[in-house]
Amino acid sequence: MYSLDFMTLPGWIALISGFLVIGQLLLTLFVGDLLDIDTDADGFGDFDMSTIASPKGLIHFLCGASWYLVLIQPFRNGRVWLWYDWFIAIGIGLVVAVLVIMLYYWMSKLACEKKKESGQDLVNRVGHVYLNNGNGNYDVSINISGSISVIQVTSKSGKKDLTTGSPVTIVEFQNGVYFIS
Repeated sequence: MYSLDFMTLPGWIALISGFLVIGQLLLTLFVGDLLDIDTDADGFGDFDMSTIASPKGLIHFLCGASWYLVLIQPFRNGRVWLWYDWFIAIGIGLVVAVLVIMLYYWMSKLACEKKKESGQDLVNRVGHVYLNNGNGNYDVSINISGSISVIQVTSKSGKKDLTTGSPVTIVEFQNGVYFIS
């Protein structure tokens, strides 16, 4: 059975970076809302290119590279790394950092909330009559912020004979009322 030697520079880096990554994960899971700081101060916790070249990105790189060196050392004669182990370690460190960056990016896309469209945003939007309420008033199903919603509209021309499924276009929004032609 092989034993791992942490009494080398890569061993110490592996331990420290591993504890930092695990500590960061635990802090994020248990007290993430309290420690979440928006450093660009725009009010949104988002992902940008500065996330790659950051202390966090460096820690992930060091964690991947140093753990490779620690894990491969028992398999080398005399427990001495070969010259190409350092290049492989750099490659593995880059792969780990890129994978974590892609994970952050995908997670930030999951958290992306769309702005709810309303008012003037819906003018010139096409919908379909869902229900004729009489007197030129209709319920219309329309795509709002990526989902189908039903809103109340009034016919500007006074049409009272639109049937369910008829396509209509919102032409105006005034005093909280949507108008169709």
